[in-house]
Amino acid sequence: MSQQQPYRSFGTPGGSFGAPQQFQTRAYPQRAPQFGGQPQPGPPAPQFGGQPPRRRSSPGAILLTAIGCLALIVGAVFITNSLFNSDDNVAYANENYTPPPVDENPDQFPIPETYDELSTMLYSNPINAEQVSAPIRCETSPVDPATASPDEVEAHFNDFTGCLMTTWIEPMTSAGWTLPRPAVTVYEGTIDTPCGDLPEMNAVYCSANQQLYFSMELADLPGTSGNPAVFDMVMAHEFGHDIQGRTGQMAAAVILSEELSEAEALKMSRMREAQADCYAGLFLNSAASSVPYTEADAQEVLEYTVALGADTQTGDADIESTHPHGATREYWTQMGMSTTEIGRCNTYVVSDDSLTD
Repeated sequence: MSQQQPYRSFGTPGGSFGAPQQFQTRAYPQRAPQFGGQPQPGPPAPQFGGQPPRRRSSPGAILLTAIGCLALIVGAVFITNSLFNSDDNVAYANENYTPPPVDENPDQFPIPETYDELSTMLYSNPINAEQVSAPIRCETSPVDPATASPDEVEAHFNDFTGCLMTTWIEPMTSAGWTLPRPAVTVYEGTIDTPCGDLPEMNAVYCSANQQLYFSMELADLPGTSGNPAVFDMVMAHEFGHDIQGRTGQMAAAVILSEELSEAEALKMSRMREAQADCYAGLFLNSAASSVPYTEADAQEVLEYTVALGADTQTGDADIESTHPHGATREYWTQMGMSTTEIGRCNTYVVSDDSLTD
């Protein structure tokens, strides 16, 4: 097939995160957050602004994924030492930026028309050469969905996307991409969207309208302890899917997945989810000093990423799902929280299958 052969038209992707219906309990090792240095063997301990976790093998091209209407839950917060203690002397990046109003009718995100474009978007996207703005000023008031009303939670997240925009707008613009501000809809029960009926207990990025959704049922998930940082990570992950959409990575992955075996398509889906975990970590590191997020937040949210792994939730250590295993989610969340370099989140070019399981 010619490298310049155009693809067939890219239809509206469907699907959702599919939060598990049951959570498995997990005993976490008691360990203090680490500030800098290499993570210890096994699931890495929380680490604020240290070196990113070591790769278990050298980078190299690898397989692929599927989906469209993307959802998710998970995160972790890594804060650089210089960002951790908020004070009046912090020189905030992008200080003069004013986030735009919500755009409920954004233009179509990029879709590759040839194999060359697909390869570039997925494996060597110009966003990978950029760094997120850090530290950024984020002055939203965290909320606990377990005690706040749906209207209060929705108001918080729609304000919170302004912080996400502040972190991402400069690298996106520098890389040649646009970034409309998505709206967040908080719902109870189920909700009808352009991506279909969204289930209870889920958070979703709907690529059909490029908007974000959050279920109030998530407040009842075990392991959150009412920690607002956990819910901020959830939304930062969903916004990470929006970054994938606006940079063409999502469309490239979905189109490529149509030509893959089922196993390869599942792996591509896991790559995309792991990248969104990493993107969420980038944001929380960026906003850490002004929110602020604490070491205790980091510990709890990072453990929550493990609890949301497909293997942890199902009790099946060998499961091949659309979402990664807990250790994989923890690894990529830690990667994001350890750096400002967006290219370190390029999950599509790792050669070690264990990093995308």
